[in-house]
Amino acid sequence: MSGPSELPSQQKKDVDWVDVGQLCLDPQNPRLPPDLDDFSANSLLKTLADEYDLVEIGQSIADHGYFSEEPLVVVPEDGNLVVVEGNRRLASLKLLNNPAKAPKSYRKKWVALSENRKFDVRQAPILKYEKRSDVVPYLGYRHITGVLPWGAYQKARYIAQLVETSGMQFSEIARTIGSKAPTVREHYMTFTLLRQAQDEFRIPVDRALDAFGVLRKALSNPNIRNFIGLEIAKEEEGLQSPVSAADREAVEELFDFMFGDEKSTRIITDSRQLNRLGFVLAKDATVEVLRATRNLDEAYRLSGGEERRAADVLETAAAALGEAVPLTARYLDSKMVQRAFKKAKTEFEVLERQFPDIDK
Repeated sequence: MSGPSELPSQQKKDVDWVDVGQLCLDPQNPRLPPDLDDFSANSLLKTLADEYDLVEIGQSIADHGYFSEEPLVVVPEDGNLVVVEGNRRLASLKLLNNPAKAPKSYRKKWVALSENRKFDVRQAPILKYEKRSDVVPYLGYRHITGVLPWGAYQKARYIAQLVETSGMQFSEIARTIGSKAPTVREHYMTFTLLRQAQDEFRIPVDRALDAFGVLRKALSNPNIRNFIGLEIAKEEEGLQSPVSAADREAVEELFDFMFGDEKSTRIITDSRQLNRLGFVLAKDATVEVLRATRNLDEAYRLSGGEERRAADVLETAAAALGEAVPLTARYLDSKMVQRAFKKAKTEFEVLERQFPDIDK
């Protein structure tokens, strides 16, 4: 059986050292803000410096140099060497070598780092791949299922790149990055819904972007999907614009319920309330109650959800008591078991008083 020293040849890469000035930041980096419209080299550098705390990385490089054990991963594109993994490290190197390019608010810090550094790093180690698709398994392992995970939105943005730029299917992406096809589909569907809401429907999505994981969880609820007309079974192409123009108002209303806006507070304050919201959105009458009162608990009660919850709790309690019968029979003299029985008996007696005519 092959050991670590016998990896397939395509996994073996020699580390080269190249001038930092030859390396370009990646305009397709999933970490970039979704509303960025200037992808020039200077803009990318300033954006990374603004969005992420690069000073700490810069300080480490200034004090210790750059280790060959952390090579930048690059692909050749349009005559450039584009770094597809390690953009924050590359940005830190560039700012150390040219602190004048730092945003004004950080410029003094970068000037000080540059002037007082112990190591003047002008070259960086790289692993070169021929094309982006060759790097997908590595990036998937590192940032989606592996050691340095991206945020939920960044994962979804990367998956969208694989679908729409590389033409990959959900099942293929899942195998490549070590995930599951339904999970990949959910990420993509949530990403494209937000994109459609912003670009096509002109709905503000800033708050939804900040709670991307909550929106993804909401879209796993069939009642919530039905409310906005989203069919999860569509293939990749069908999910690029996942809802119809006729459902624009429903999408806007869902975002209002979940995230609020400048004029109204959100109705959902905890992701655990999403099942309740789905229950309410399943019925026209309770949707009207929610619109009028913006009170999820009241709408949920009127939808029959609270009644269902009461029955479910009693069913669960009955099952637990049934399991307790043979267990407790062996520990009738146990003080701990007796105390637990008294608590259960007290609660049952309260319930029994609530149903005085149940056996009549």
